[in-house]
Amino acid sequence: MNYTDDPSYSMAGAEIVEVILLGLVCVIGTIGNLLVVVAVITTPSLQVRQNVFILVLAITDLINTGISTPFFMICLVHGGWPYKEEACIFIGYVTILCLTTSGLTVNCIAVCRYVTVAYTNPVRRKVIHGRVVIAASAALIFIVISAVLLPVFGFGNVGFNEKLGHCSLKYENQFEWYYGAMMFVIGLICTVTIVPVSYTLIFWIVRKSKISIENMTLASRNDPCNDISKKPKADSPKISNPRRNMSRDELRLSKKLLMLYGLFLFCWVPYTSVLLADKNGTVPKEAHRATNFLLWMNACLNPFLYAWMIQNYRQAYKRILSKLFCQKRFW
Repeated sequence: MNYTDDPSYSMAGAEIVEVILLGLVCVIGTIGNLLVVVAVITTPSLQVRQNVFILVLAITDLINTGISTPFFMICLVHGGWPYKEEACIFIGYVTILCLTTSGLTVNCIAVCRYVTVAYTNPVRRKVIHGRVVIAASAALIFIVISAVLLPVFGFGNVGFNEKLGHCSLKYENQFEWYYGAMMFVIGLICTVTIVPVSYTLIFWIVRKSKISIENMTLASRNDPCNDISKKPKADSPKISNPRRNMSRDELRLSKKLLMLYGLFLFCWVPYTSVLLADKNGTVPKEAHRATNFLLWMNACLNPFLYAWMIQNYRQAYKRILSKLFCQKRFW
């Protein structure tokens, strides 16, 4: 068991800074992800199928920031894992489960956004969304269970990782390294393939719709039988184009969710690169610690991106916070 029994042990300056930063991740991330969960549960407009994966992402990030992060801080303070080894293995599996689910959920969110944009018919969209949610959920469960069960059958190892300073995957030898490298590479390949394709199709559909609308408007203006000087009657019904209305809203939302993807790459690519380069155990511990912290930071930032970018979530947050802090009580 990796644990410093020396009573004179004291943290280095870098570890003190890391504990402080992790404390911020724990507090801010727990509050933010809890707000997402409460917002979805208490807001009917957010209880739609395409928000299922946003809820899953918030729950896994909440476990990371609210449970795994405090144990990480305990390891740094004590210089190792101070409890039974079985508990470290359990926390390690929880960390793997949440990180895997969080990473793969980003792909599911992108696919759901594509379905929302591609299918404008509400009935057809609902059917497709249901199929996508079922298929994506099945794939997600299969991958996550496989990632967790492989170490049970001897492929890979879970416990206290000295380089990372917490309970997670262990890669003290090349055999263990292959398991960790395989997990991160498969997850990253899926994300850099599925997400860009989904958003490229979204932008292509919206662009095609915009060009079609512009051509129709131009043809209407050039039509000699169409007298544009005539004003429509006051009681004439206003003709609206559902595709045009959808294009503005969905394109705006898709761009915002694309920023989530950019944040995902910023947080995950550095650590994956360091892990792949450490096949022979030559990469310094400091590189592992610095890039690993980005993974924890990702779980902290996601809910605030929703609050900043998506109006429905922002309104739900304001309503929840106002009830907590601004509600007057009369006795």
